[in-house]
Amino acid sequence: GYQKVIPLTELILQALQLQGGRLPFDDKSSPEQIRKAFSVSKNTFKLALSALYRDRKIAFDNGSTILTPEGELFLKTEWQPGMKA
Repeated sequence: GYQKVIPLTELILQALQLQGGRLPFDDKSSPEQIRKAFSVSKNTFKLALSALYRDRKIAFDNGSTILTPEGELFLKTEWQPGMKA
């Protein structure tokens, strides 16, 4: 459900930050990969990616999700763990 999307956007941003700005997942990743990495359904994951993409915090590149310059700036200047993304 959508109530999981906001915490998931935070988790995705944290994972991107820890992994140097690139994750080997995108909206076409298998449901099994997504559930193993994030413990959510593929649909919930896609909703979270859509929210981050709409806010220009992420982009997609060859099967990966990457942190955009806007996303990097957000993480460096505004975002704190536990803060709504």
